[in-house]
Amino acid sequence: MSPLEIWCNESQERYALAVAPEKLPAFDWICRRERAPYAVVGRISADRQLVVDGGGGGHAVDMPMDVLLGKPPKMHRDVRREPVALPPIETAGFELQQVLLDVLRHPTVASKAFLISIGDRSVGGLNCRDPMVGPWQVPVADCRGDAGRLRRLRRRGDGDGRAHAGGGYRRRGRLAAGNRRGVDQHRRRRRRPGSCEAVGQLDGRLRPARRGCEAVRCGARGERVLPAARISIPVGKDSLSMRTVWRDGDEDKRVAAPVSLIVSAAAAVDDVRLSLTPQLRTDCGDTLLILVDLGNGRQRLGGSIFAQVTQQIGNEAPDVEQPEQLAAAIRALRALAAQGRVLAYHDRSDGGLFAAVCEMAFAGHCGVTLNIDVLAMDPVASDWGDFKIRPEQVSVRRDEQTLRALLNEELGLIVQVRAASAAR
Repeated sequence: MSPLEIWCNESQERYALAVAPEKLPAFDWICRRERAPYAVVGRISADRQLVVDGGGGGHAVDMPMDVLLGKPPKMHRDVRREPVALPPIETAGFELQQVLLDVLRHPTVASKAFLISIGDRSVGGLNCRDPMVGPWQVPVADCRGDAGRLRRLRRRGDGDGRAHAGGGYRRRGRLAAGNRRGVDQHRRRRRRPGSCEAVGQLDGRLRPARRGCEAVRCGARGERVLPAARISIPVGKDSLSMRTVWRDGDEDKRVAAPVSLIVSAAAAVDDVRLSLTPQLRTDCGDTLLILVDLGNGRQRLGGSIFAQVTQQIGNEAPDVEQPEQLAAAIRALRALAAQGRVLAYHDRSDGGLFAAVCEMAFAGHCGVTLNIDVLAMDPVASDWGDFKIRPEQVSVRRDEQTLRALLNEELGLIVQVRAASAAR
């Protein structure tokens, strides 16, 4: 490559690092251990002159840094807190079957194949848990897993490696951190790199972005969510130019991306071969599906897929009120899975319980019967004694409660267990 090609190419797979000269031997040892090639391309000087050797005795670049960087104005961001009043979610007047079909057809729920199939999932030979699940390769896994080294998989009981998961939420940052568990029942160290995307040039767009980042750190009651769940965010970035502008004839047009928090999860695991998947097992006799409701009975629909398909927003979104409960649920799941009592696992996220169970059934090529009477209880509809509600209104209220029970996206776990082990 010529000096021009090396200097001007925009390969994102290359990184420029500043390393103290006395630390170079240690850096060299790390690179050789990780088989990562590197090259020392220059030294930092105090004369503020940028010089690039051309290789033929001259200089390909020789210019003052002031010319390159100029004197850009200091960036100023005005983040104002403004109250936003939104109407509550309305569930009356919607046909249950049509809403459920609309939820399954929503791009966020319909398929994750576009995220998984974008690259070679088996390169390197260390993949142990592919995001495509089951013999029919349905893209519904909560995580993928890879081994630390090839030879470890050949040893019995020595399958340590890593689990990875990722996802984006446009609603609550805490929910993103809670749902992106990358579940493996033998996790040791959990990390959550975060990336916030917004449009800094538009009024009001930075306020929810800042609140989202603060929400990941602090809970609804001010408690520290991530430390309580033993999760850290070691690195993150922000993209505050998420918009495009063009001119159509005499009209100026603009499209701005919604404020999003992208959370990627990574964790060291004891044995990647023991990862749980959403594939329902049909070879284990009578089995049951159990919902572990970490929303504690709340059924908030704000910002949900149901809200989107019905052209609503909502004034109350799911949240994480008890981070210590989330950590306890992970420990319990890990203990039960180690005993072989959990046959399949999925999280209740986009699309709620309905979408999660559908994905489990798709992966297992089987049918499912759900009993949601406890979740869809309506104390008003059941009280006819004082004529608060007419009997003909019961079916309407029942559909409303069923929608809330099936489509709320509160934190929760769905596990398949043997019927004989359900009590334990």
